[in-house]
Amino acid sequence: MSRLRAGARSRAMASGTRGVGFLIASLLACGVAQSATRGGPTMELASGQANLDIARVWAAAMALEAEAFELDDSDPRSASQRLSRAAELFERVGEAEGGSSEGYWRAARATWVVGEFLPLEASEERIKSFQDALALADRGLAANPECAECMLWKFTSMGRLRTTIGAWRGIRQVPEMAELLDRAIALQPSYRDNENNSTLGNLHYTSAIFYRIVPESFWLRLILGVAGDKERALRHSRRALALHPKRLDYRIEVGTQLVCLGSARNDDERLEQGLAILRKAVTRPATSFDEQREIRFVNIMLEHPEKACGYSGDKMLEMDEKAARRASM
Repeated sequence: MSRLRAGARSRAMASGTRGVGFLIASLLACGVAQSATRGGPTMELASGQANLDIARVWAAAMALEAEAFELDDSDPRSASQRLSRAAELFERVGEAEGGSSEGYWRAARATWVVGEFLPLEASEERIKSFQDALALADRGLAANPECAECMLWKFTSMGRLRTTIGAWRGIRQVPEMAELLDRAIALQPSYRDNENNSTLGNLHYTSAIFYRIVPESFWLRLILGVAGDKERALRHSRRALALHPKRLDYRIEVGTQLVCLGSARNDDERLEQGLAILRKAVTRPATSFDEQREIRFVNIMLEHPEKACGYSGDKMLEMDEKAARRASM
């Protein structure tokens, strides 16, 4: 993984994620950068275009996207320029007659990553990037209401807007975000980049973190129709790991879920199961920046298992149910 790929993810993790608004963090953990290059679906789309110009546009966009994700993190400006141009080209594919929703969701992803490259103090520019990404994902859904990747990137854009504008200010959108995840999973998308990364695996992993961190609250469920569900979160984490057993982040999430449940419910058996998984996870050598970061936080969890329910991938979140209830009213 290039430093740029790791850096894009680490910036997402370090960009002030708080409470429910953290939700986007897991998306980069799911391999945003890894899906920069893929073969089968792209070639099918391009070869199916009646207009050869659109096929050329698609190929150019793919090349720019791949170049951006291969650039070193020391040159984010060049990467952003390539991604911005790629987004424009992907959008043209989406707009063309016979185009595909894939053009829109790829444009949304590229636009979102451009926003991630911006410094935190450039909040207005970041908000615009995430709003544009959200609009592109919506256009993809308008073109194809069953586009699971469009749902994934709409969720991601909504989440990052919440962390940029203010997590609790966006809590009213949490039901829609939950619905996006549930709808996308119900579609059982078959799309995968490689043996270790797929849309369905990413959706289960994201849902696991979502339902673990959102408070299990009668009042939130009464007011919003959505609340945390730690048992459901555990099921999602296990499904993600079953799909991609080599993913360290997925394995850590299963352990985290068990430690969370064991600590929250005084279930010593689950607590020990989770701790055993986490201890084993930190014995293997890290192969990337991302794995180094995750192992560092696993060590924190091993010392403070009571904090597992708030583990977000970059920090231990302190959920405030009362604040969530006030923001939802």
